Amino acid sequence: MKHFFHLFLCLLLMVPACSPEQAPAADLELPLGTPFVLHPPQKALSEALRITILQVIDSRCPLDVNCIWEGEVSVRLLAEGAQDGAELQLTLHQPASDGRNVVEWEGYRITLEAVSMPPGHKANWKTEDYDVRLLVDRL
Repeated sequence: MKHFFHLFLCLLLMVPACSPEQAPAADLELPLGTPFVLHPPQKALSEALRITILQVIDSRCPLDVNCIWEGEVSVRLLAEGAQDGAELQLTLHQPASDGRNVVEWEGYRITLEAVSMPPGHKANWKTEDYDVRLLVDRL
């Protein structure tokens, strides 16, 4: 409701700093066994699990630059279950992953499948600029 009211005021007052792109994405129902995309600060929720992206750490080479090393991207996330919570880090190494993109926690397997590369200059990228594709399965 708070988001709707904020968007309504922005449209009513025609404030240039307000736009639907700046509005936070609604939380997503966590689809076990099916890849899904989170756009931070969006959360994926199920009855027994909640996943929140805390930070994206990106050392990949930008698309318009030639680099010696293609780099890697890591995602720090918070996984919360019925009894416990933990910060987990998953990493994709370019061009192929080396197993650091999968973690098992509290009866789940969480796999980092892809992380989008935002447009513009890398120095300006923030965690909110990324889309993170995950896959969560029960063990």
